[in-house]
Amino acid sequence: MMTSTQIRQSFLDFFRSKQHTIVPSSSLMPDSPNLLFTNAGMNQFVPIFLNQTPCPYSPGRAADTQKCIRAGGKHNDLDDVGLDTYHHTFFEMLGNWSFGDYFKQEAISWAWELVIEVWKFPPQRLYATVYNPDKTKGDPSDFDQEAWDFWAEKFRSVGLDPAVHIVNGNKKDNFWMMGETGPCGPCSELHVDLTPLGDTRGSLVNKGDARCIEIWNNVFIQFNANPDGTFSPLPAKHVDTGMGFERVTSIMQGTKMFADFANAKISNYETDIFRPIFDELEKMSGKKYGSTLPPKLSGESREQIREIVTAIQVGKVLTYGDVGALCVPPISGQAASSSIRSQENEIAWWRVVNAAGELPVEHRDADQAVEQRTKLKAEGVAFAAENVDLSKSRFETQQWQMDIAFRVIGDHIRTLSFAIADGIQPGNTDRNYVLRRILRRAVRYGRTLGFHEPFFYKLVDVLAATMGDIFPEIRTRKQQVKDVIRLEEESFNKTLDKGIALFNEVAAQGNISGAFAFRLYDEQGFPLDLTELMARERGLTVDVAGFNALMEEQKARARAAQKKTVIELSQIETKTPTRFLGYDTLETHARVLEVVGLKDKTAVVLDTSTCYAEMGGQLGDTGELTGSGQLWRVVNTQKSGNTWLHFVEGGDVPAVGASVTLTVEKARRDAIQRHHTVTHLLHWALHEVVSQEASQK
Repeated sequence: MMTSTQIRQSFLDFFRSKQHTIVPSSSLMPDSPNLLFTNAGMNQFVPIFLNQTPCPYSPGRAADTQKCIRAGGKHNDLDDVGLDTYHHTFFEMLGNWSFGDYFKQEAISWAWELVIEVWKFPPQRLYATVYNPDKTKGDPSDFDQEAWDFWAEKFRSVGLDPAVHIVNGNKKDNFWMMGETGPCGPCSELHVDLTPLGDTRGSLVNKGDARCIEIWNNVFIQFNANPDGTFSPLPAKHVDTGMGFERVTSIMQGTKMFADFANAKISNYETDIFRPIFDELEKMSGKKYGSTLPPKLSGESREQIREIVTAIQVGKVLTYGDVGALCVPPISGQAASSSIRSQENEIAWWRVVNAAGELPVEHRDADQAVEQRTKLKAEGVAFAAENVDLSKSRFETQQWQMDIAFRVIGDHIRTLSFAIADGIQPGNTDRNYVLRRILRRAVRYGRTLGFHEPFFYKLVDVLAATMGDIFPEIRTRKQQVKDVIRLEEESFNKTLDKGIALFNEVAAQGNISGAFAFRLYDEQGFPLDLTELMARERGLTVDVAGFNALMEEQKARARAAQKKTVIELSQIETKTPTRFLGYDTLETHARVLEVVGLKDKTAVVLDTSTCYAEMGGQLGDTGELTGSGQLWRVVNTQKSGNTWLHFVEGGDVPAVGASVTLTVEKARRDAIQRHHTVTHLLHWALHEVVSQEASQK
């Protein structure tokens, strides 16, 4: 079976053999001001497509694997991560490009050659889509006959009917546009039928069914969308393709290289991409990843029960009471039993028993009891005499929560690590706050696995070992990435458990008000989406509009208290001496008295400080300020008279009058103290051994 490394390399080697220049992934920090993160393989090539930059490749062909993040903005998969087998915030996109060189015939021919001849996908399971405009809706251009003809030739070559294996698609699925205006064109996707028999004849293509998924999209850029709504041919035609690396790997490995579709486990998380991360998590937590998915608890109780029963692992059972209690809102065990009886032809009814594990249960006849016992024994369910042994075979629904946590943490460590390695730090605004939200989401899920001390940063070592060859920056900057994540973890850990306890107390009374959601954000650092996530787990809602109103009020206060710019320290208005507590404690609550800009630096003046200001030959402390749901890094502490200046990173600042918490970075303080003490000892020794005239300068 091919490893993920071999799959990635075979893609690159294949296109290298077709005279493509293999280019490195661009940074996750995009060049476009309209993007939060690099989110597609073509981002780095946009200037070439727009004729802003000459094509640097000869011939005009390129291929790569691109790091992508989709979290926030138009493309946002964050809320879905962990709940299924394929959503990610970080993923790799394999792609090949032609810049005015080859076009549809070569692109389709090479896609077929790689997928069918090199990777050995079964051709009878493949379906290609082509663009077919709906003129009644004003869709642009015409039916893509060229693409249809090239695909038809390929399917006929293996004895397959193009009328079955080529599926027409509309503008939504099969016409790509860079924006309202600019380069655009039809696209053609490859889909794989993953059903046990592979006999759906294209009926599941683009129907949102996980049993038939897209693996590759070939975009044929041949038009320019004009401001007046018309489309004109481009002077040069281009090809832009994108293939989901994790998705392709999951199919190849999940089917044991296409040998077994009947028992396939098609999941991006069931691959050697994620297995090393899960191995480390299992070692650290003592928990095991069970590959379970949560039931989709929405709709009528009948639909919920179908989801719950379907989610029961083979070899396990639930009681009717268990099933009823899992519904939102809960129903009685008797009601659950009636619903299961009415769906016996659709669900694994035999995996639900009564509270005593008795067979037969009262509403079943003897033949059904025999059938149920036979099925359960075949699945490995434990029995005590004639009854199911619930102590050994009861399905622990906590496994769902644990497996969600594994998937969320496995995904999010990749997002944080590669973003930080590319110079994007967690922070309080824009893309930086998106990273902080993702990190705090992962840390909260760590509680599900029993982590109460920093753990997340330790997983960076796994990424450096497994992905450092293809993305060397993660190996080169490994320690920096770990340090940033560790500091963020330590900060959020201080308030996480208190926030969870507060949430549990309020959630017991019903839906979450905007005021309480804002309190969690302001006092405990809970991003709104984290509060929404915890509410969803309980079937509750959050008053988002109320939260946003309070958030706007806070922003207005911050705008009214913008920092002042001074030329020299003597211009600072605050004359009140800073109360220094740093000899007795490393953390204190404080009030912001003034925020000043000094050249290219920003300093915060507090009424109280635990940070040692640079003096007497000892460097100033570093640390962090937290408050109003935000965190600022203190990168230096200096004095102006008796006023302490706390220099912070970034452009955003706490508002004057705000209450904050200041924490000293203890490890650095301790190291500086040791160094300072040793300097004095060395100075004494020089006086004793060399001369009383020896001095420190």
